[in-house]
Amino acid sequence: MAETNNDRLLTVSQVAEKLNMSKATVYSKTKMGEIPSVKFGETIRVKESDLENYIDSNIHKPKEG
Repeated sequence: MAETNNDRLLTVSQVAEKLNMSKATVYSKTKMGEIPSVKFGETIRVKESDLENYIDSNIHKPKEG
């Protein structure tokens, strides 16, 4: 199966860097299911497409009025 760019698996460190968060915060968010993740034994990875969806779903749009 060919890997597409946004199906690349990112490490917790890579996710933390992209979001400017600590690794502990990323671990917490993956444990709570806020950021979808894949677990291989003790290793956690996040699909790049899932991270992009997480970012998109958290865009702040001020209310007009």
